Amino acid sequence: MTHRFQKLLRAAGIEPLRVHDLRHLYVSSLFAAGVPLEVISPLVGHANPQVTRQIYLHLRPDTKREAVERHDRLWQTGS
Repeated sequence: MTHRFQKLLRAAGIEPLRVHDLRHLYVSSLFAAGVPLEVISPLVGHANPQVTRQIYLHLRPDTKREAVERHDRLWQTGS
Protein backbone atom coordinates (compact mmCIF):
# COMPACT_ATOMS: atom_id res chain seq x y z
CA MET A 1 0.00 0.00 0.00
CA THR A 2 2.81 2.42 0.86
CA HIS A 3 4.48 2.05 -2.53
CA ARG A 4 1.19 2.60 -4.36
CA PHE A 5 0.45 5.63 -2.19
CA GLN A 6 3.87 7.14 -2.96
CA LYS A 7 3.36 6.48 -6.66
CA LEU A 8 0.02 8.29 -6.58
CA LEU A 9 1.60 11.24 -4.78
CA ARG A 10 4.36 11.49 -7.38
CA ALA A 11 1.83 11.32 -10.20
CA ALA A 12 -0.10 14.16 -8.58
CA GLY A 13 3.05 16.23 -8.07
CA ILE A 14 2.78 16.05 -4.29
CA GLU A 15 5.86 15.69 -2.11
CA PRO A 16 6.27 12.32 -0.40
CA LEU A 17 4.45 11.86 2.88
CA ARG A 18 3.46 9.01 5.12
CA VAL A 19 -0.04 7.62 5.38
CA HIS A 20 0.11 8.63 9.05
CA ASP A 21 0.66 12.25 7.91
CA LEU A 22 -2.83 12.13 6.37
CA ARG A 23 -4.23 11.09 9.74
CA HIS A 24 -2.45 14.00 11.43
CA LEU A 25 -3.75 16.38 8.75
CA TYR A 26 -7.29 15.04 9.26
CA VAL A 27 -7.21 15.56 13.03
CA SER A 28 -5.53 18.98 12.78
CA SER A 29 -7.97 20.16 10.10
CA LEU A 30 -11.01 19.09 12.10
CA PHE A 31 -9.66 20.80 15.20
CA ALA A 32 -8.84 24.00 13.25
CA ALA A 33 -12.40 23.95 11.90
CA GLY A 34 -13.70 24.05 15.46
CA VAL A 35 -14.74 20.41 15.81
CA PRO A 36 -14.52 19.48 19.52
CA LEU A 37 -11.95 16.89 20.59
CA GLU A 38 -14.78 14.80 22.03
CA VAL A 39 -16.08 14.40 18.48
CA ILE A 40 -12.67 13.94 16.81
CA SER A 41 -11.35 11.29 19.24
CA PRO A 42 -13.80 8.51 18.34
CA LEU A 43 -13.32 9.25 14.64
CA VAL A 44 -9.66 8.26 14.96
CA GLY A 45 -10.30 5.41 17.39
CA HIS A 46 -9.38 7.08 20.67
CA ALA A 47 -11.55 6.50 23.72
CA ASN A 48 -10.17 9.56 25.51
CA PRO A 49 -9.91 13.06 23.98
CA GLN A 50 -6.73 13.67 26.00
CA VAL A 51 -4.99 10.94 23.99
CA THR A 52 -5.91 12.76 20.78
CA ARG A 53 -4.69 16.06 22.20
CA GLN A 54 -1.35 14.62 23.34
CA ILE A 55 -0.64 12.81 20.07
CA TYR A 56 -1.92 15.18 17.42
CA LEU A 57 -2.57 18.68 18.60
CA HIS A 58 0.76 20.33 19.11
CA LEU A 59 0.45 24.09 19.26
CA ARG A 60 1.58 25.30 15.89
CA PRO A 61 3.27 28.70 15.57
CA ASP A 62 0.30 30.07 13.62
CA THR A 63 -2.06 28.96 16.39
CA LYS A 64 0.06 30.73 19.00
CA ARG A 65 0.21 33.87 16.85
CA GLU A 66 -3.57 33.85 16.36
CA ALA A 67 -4.11 33.56 20.11
CA VAL A 68 -1.86 36.56 20.75
CA GLU A 69 -3.58 38.57 18.00
CA ARG A 70 -7.02 37.78 19.46
CA HIS A 71 -5.81 38.84 22.89
CA ASP A 72 -4.45 42.09 21.46
CA ARG A 73 -7.73 42.81 19.67
CA LEU A 74 -9.65 42.16 22.87
CA TRP A 75 -7.65 44.77 24.76
CA GLN A 76 -7.69 47.28 21.87
CA THR A 77 -11.42 47.16 21.26
CA GLY A 78 -12.64 46.21 24.70
CA SER A 79 -14.82 43.44 23.28
